[in-house]
Amino acid sequence: MTPVWMPYLRDSLADWFEAQTDWAYKRPSPDYEDALQEAWSNGDSLRHSPMWFVSRDMTTLAVHTALREKPPEVEAPSSTGFVIFDGGVDFECGPGGPDVHVVAVQWVIQIDRQRKRHTGVALFTDDRNVREALRCPLPLAPVLDHSLGELLEGALGTIGDILDAVWALSAEPTVCDVVKPTRPAPVEPLPPRVVDRAVRDVRMVVLREHRETGPSTEGGHGSRRGYSHRFIVRGFWRMQAYGPKHSLRRRQWIPPFVKGPADKPLVAKETVRIWRR
Repeated sequence: MTPVWMPYLRDSLADWFEAQTDWAYKRPSPDYEDALQEAWSNGDSLRHSPMWFVSRDMTTLAVHTALREKPPEVEAPSSTGFVIFDGGVDFECGPGGPDVHVVAVQWVIQIDRQRKRHTGVALFTDDRNVREALRCPLPLAPVLDHSLGELLEGALGTIGDILDAVWALSAEPTVCDVVKPTRPAPVEPLPPRVVDRAVRDVRMVVLREHRETGPSTEGGHGSRRGYSHRFIVRGFWRMQAYGPKHSLRRRQWIPPFVKGPADKPLVAKETVRIWRR
């Protein structure tokens, strides 16, 4: 699945939602339930959601950050959005539980009567069995709440953490770039207007490669250490000096990054494990 297909896929999913009269969607807490139910009762919120495509390596780094670190809180770029994770995120739900491959997420941010901020998320999978069970003819289909059972809250919370990690990392220019999709080759079976929409409306979050100055393989006396793969160097918090003569201190997040030659594979595939309590 490439970024230029996102407008077509998003709008097709919205059309499919509107055609469903008895589809069980996730319902948020009661005090602002009516507003979100109305927004999710048809495909309008999805159809008007800004689109983001997170590259495979960036997905791996975001999952690693969400599971192993505590990045700073960064506001989502919009109150609603639709994001595709290239390669998806695997959820293992313990012995006897379902394994879920999440490829895309829609989020909706609402403010309740007490002015508290809540984020509702819907998960999408490319699992063939799910698509057939829902009679969804599209490459993606929604993950229904009851399929996760008592693990639903943990899964949604983890997806929220992964989204938070994406926004925190995307704010770090040394870690990633936010770019427009490139136009596909003419053989791509897409109408020009669809490609134009993708280039205009889709934003890609891609990993910024750190160029290695030494050789990529070991060998020879005095040569720099080479790597057969890339790996993640964990981030950390530190007290950063600043101000007049560096006399002041503030807490500063040093984000994780990927080390190793750009032409080597990133060996850090994370699986999200959610267990029953």
